[in-house]
Amino acid sequence: MQILFGNSSSGNCYKVRLALAYRGLKYRYVDLDSLHGETRQPAFLALNPFGKIPALLAPPAPLMVESNAIAWWLLRDTALWPSDANAQQDCLAWMFWEQYSHEPKVAVARSWVKLGRDRSQREAFAQLRSEARGALDHMERNLSRRPYVLGTGLSVADLCLYAYSHKIGDFGLDMADWPGIAAWCDRLAGLAWWPAIEASPEPVSLATALASL
Repeated sequence: MQILFGNSSSGNCYKVRLALAYRGLKYRYVDLDSLHGETRQPAFLALNPFGKIPALLAPPAPLMVESNAIAWWLLRDTALWPSDANAQQDCLAWMFWEQYSHEPKVAVARSWVKLGRDRSQREAFAQLRSEARGALDHMERNLSRRPYVLGTGLSVADLCLYAYSHKIGDFGLDMADWPGIAAWCDRLAGLAWWPAIEASPEPVSLATALASL
């Protein structure tokens, strides 16, 4: 059985859970707190020298890391990966943009609030929120004229972009400012197979997961 190493509050880990849910795949789930060093445990590093989550073990494939790469691997032979070469390039462009220009702003602003850092670094946090707004503006220009990131059909790019976009309220932004994104989020969350980020599986311990290998 597959094993997902992740964290229940992480949007990056949520992307992989969404991909697994779409495929209807069962898996063991290990919840690791990277902020308290759980991803630096020798037992985990022996399996995953990157020391990062999410990580997916899906034998006979080697251990996989990096959220968008894992999501692509899980969905590469499904309808969520376009068959047209130009659409594939567009999908990858949005996925790379998410990691380079969206996640470092939106996800980091969210984590600052969760960790209370905005109180001690107000100027830096204000700048981060402004940059997050810019990323959301870019998404809005696209989603205000189409139902999904690539057009009329759901793709892996939607999963990757939804993970942190739907939680902008956590750092004080109002989804009403981006009606196209708001409608898109509602559309995705209304899919029958779509789990909420809070609905993480019952975790097993790292030792239990490793013993099953």
